[in-house]
Amino acid sequence: MAFDWTLAVTAPNRESHVSAILSSLEMDHRVFRVVSRIPINGQLIEVLRPVFPGYVFVKPAESREVVLSIVGVVGFVRFGDEIIDVDQVVENLDEESDGTCVLPWSEREEIEEGFIAGDKVRIKGGIAQGFVATFSRYLNRGRAIVLLDYMGRSVPFTVADEDLEEVEVLKWRRRRHRVGHRSKIYRQASAA
Repeated sequence: MAFDWTLAVTAPNRESHVSAILSSLEMDHRVFRVVSRIPINGQLIEVLRPVFPGYVFVKPAESREVVLSIVGVVGFVRFGDEIIDVDQVVENLDEESDGTCVLPWSEREEIEEGFIAGDKVRIKGGIAQGFVATFSRYLNRGRAIVLLDYMGRSVPFTVADEDLEEVEVLKWRRRRHRVGHRSKIYRQASAA
């Protein structure tokens, strides 16, 4: 008996492990991914990230118990007591990915003018307007995560990337104090 497409819930960051085991069991499954650009050491690197972290689309051949017995599978997505059927979702995603499970979506199209993790930015709009924050990373669809200093802690805050502007960081010059340098008045008083 063949089941419909279902959505298996996995432990955090275990999608690839569960996918490898399902492949060895020759069970039909999908882990849809998207190309993501992340800054590493000042360079943008392209990596594949899951579109739905923590989930694997599975079409069990014989029994759902086999899927549940895989280390890393927590359960299935349910609506009440019923395991949901996601056939139409998988068909639509398969058409969009051309069978490669890599979707042509981009997390950020025009990244060449973007910020790099660690840049100081000023928020131009929204609730945190006027605050200076540290840029963390881009999210999809024109959103970014910045770190605001709040009560001595760095708090992640999501803003629209068009609401960010670069802040000119001034480098302060430190005065160099000479050891043994005394004021003119002190030298005159000690000489007398």
